[in-house]
Amino acid sequence: MPNAQRACTRRGAWAATLLAVAVAVAPAAASAPLATPSRPAPEAYALAPWFDGLRLPVAVVAVPDRPDRWLAVQLEGLLIDVRGGVARPQPFLDLRHRMTGLEGEQGFFSAALEPRDRALARGRARLVVAAFSERDTGDLVVAAYPDRRGGLAGG
Repeated sequence: MPNAQRACTRRGAWAATLLAVAVAVAPAAASAPLATPSRPAPEAYALAPWFDGLRLPVAVVAVPDRPDRWLAVQLEGLLIDVRGGVARPQPFLDLRHRMTGLEGEQGFFSAALEPRDRALARGRARLVVAAFSERDTGDLVVAAYPDRRGGLAGG
């Protein structure tokens, strides 16, 4: 018997066995009563504020090499530096002068942080890429801004 026929026969045998097992198990599963818990299940999670002090937050960006640091995107055009759960008073990036916000589906949508290794290999400051709607035109802009303060350049 050729290999193709042998493989087809094996597949047919496996399919028949699987069907027989499914038919044998189905009636037993259908007749078993549903278990009712004697007490409510414990909560798997709880909601709690992560940090306060933000106005219209839409996204949070992790700083991979700094587990205690986050960048919070605010719809109105600010990227806020959050360290140890505390939002810094000075914005990390302020795009309010370049963007239109709070009109329909406009605003500062998201940000991404360039990996530190890549910035160091290129011999420059780390870049923050921001996506926002531009003032006057409403066009979507994706632009890169260097970390001029050096706040994310180091480990």
